[in-house]
Amino acid sequence: QYLRLSAEHDNQYAQYALGKLYLREEHLDLSKAEQYLRLSAEHDNEAAQLALGKLYMKEQLRNYKLAEHYLLKASDKGNTEAQYSLGKLFLIPDNKDWNKAEHYLLSAAEKNHINAQLKLGIEYFKRKNYTDGQKWLKTAAAGGNEFAEQFLREQNNRHLKAERPSFRQKQFINVAVIDPTLNRLVKQMDYHTRRILAEYDYDEQMKQMQSRTY
Repeated sequence: QYLRLSAEHDNQYAQYALGKLYLREEHLDLSKAEQYLRLSAEHDNEAAQLALGKLYMKEQLRNYKLAEHYLLKASDKGNTEAQYSLGKLFLIPDNKDWNKAEHYLLSAAEKNHINAQLKLGIEYFKRKNYTDGQKWLKTAAAGGNEFAEQFLREQNNRHLKAERPSFRQKQFINVAVIDPTLNRLVKQMDYHTRRILAEYDYDEQMKQMQSRTY
């Protein structure tokens, strides 16, 4: 009740917190989430712009132009999570633009965003750029990303067990070895990172609110 009252008095942090509240499973209401996040984003609230951009990537409210609009606002402030999200936005099949996706993923990866490093490494592997793929997967693994570590470990194990291939077989072995591992790890990564990032984002903003008086 007090949170809603504060939001109605144009408090951007209360508006953001209400928007995030309506994204949680026990209070899920995407229409209200959009309403309050937009109010907060109009105050140039970086966290609200990020959350709103992500919201417009969801299937129920999918709007690529609005997603890009709000994510760019957060990205221009140096928000690496927004840059990572922009990279993913341009990998969606009906919105695909690899040049833009690579640009934003690189921007986040170079600022030590571990999930961007992992995503970038996997995307390079898909495109048979194994040199850059290995580089970013090793970087993510060095930062403690378990999926990057597992991917690289399984690749090494498969190569060690494989018989020495002929010259012609070498042209195809990388693709044959990568695909099963790639598909499984991508699914695991998406599930776990969505949960972790959503919980972290909400908790951090609530901490900011608790340190303020309205």
